[in-house]
Amino acid sequence: MAELTRRATTLIKEMITADGRLPAYNEEVVRQTLQQISSHQDGITQMMTEAARAQNQQRQPQQESLEEQIEEDDAAVDWTNSPEHAGAIVVHHETILKLKRILLTYMKMRQDCLINVRWAQRMLKADVRENMSPQEQQVGR
Repeated sequence: MAELTRRATTLIKEMITADGRLPAYNEEVVRQTLQQISSHQDGITQMMTEAARAQNQQRQPQQESLEEQIEEDDAAVDWTNSPEHAGAIVVHHETILKLKRILLTYMKMRQDCLINVRWAQRMLKADVRENMSPQEQQVGR
């Protein structure tokens, strides 16, 4: 997990070392972080499916009606039978939360920097405008 978040934490380090100035928007690292979040979500979905499938295979095929089959399919997975899946899901989920916190912190730091620059100057300088993302430029108009 350390390697997965190391790249994302560089975003916050960039903001800290900028010392009140707005560094260039690091779209590449933001995109990679969002891809990591997506891949972890896919991992969770796959593990949930595997655990549910394994649990359904362990059950006896003695269901009496279609309604009971539907109720059984919608029932929660019993994680006591697959603790390895439960643990892996928790790890993936915590990684997603950490990556989201990092991205939100980065965006908040950029927003605070832009607000400070905007309060200090009526018009944004060209160097500040170059470092803004397209979405930030739309808000700054």
